[in-house]
Amino acid sequence: MKGTEHTHGGGYEQRDVKVSFLAYVVVGLFLLMLAGMGVSWWFQSWTASGRRAQDVPLPPVAASLPATPPEPRLQVAPATDLAHIRAGEEALLDRYEWIDPKSGLVRIPIDRAMELVAVRGLPTRPPPSGEKGKAGQ
Repeated sequence: MKGTEHTHGGGYEQRDVKVSFLAYVVVGLFLLMLAGMGVSWWFQSWTASGRRAQDVPLPPVAASLPATPPEPRLQVAPATDLAHIRAGEEALLDRYEWIDPKSGLVRIPIDRAMELVAVRGLPTRPPPSGEKGKAGQ
């Protein structure tokens, strides 16, 4: 077996990886990253100082403006607001209440009102006093 040598290269790497070269590459990439961060920080501070120099002070009228914008404001939670409105409307439709006790005007639940309309029909008004003769013409 001593005389048999492989001439095709053995099928795997014959030498080891140089760890020192990889260490230099990793340290170099780290230093390059730090340099990039430093350049970015410098550029940001340079442009911020230029923007501060161009800032115009607020006019005196701005100090007298209210802290909150005028009505109508945007809704923060439209679904919640709609639920509150619907709950209030449902409460009005499902209760008895005096609207005007002097004239006898009351609010009744919608289900009861529909039952009364089905039994009695809709109320009718008499025509105005001057309209009787005109209708026949």
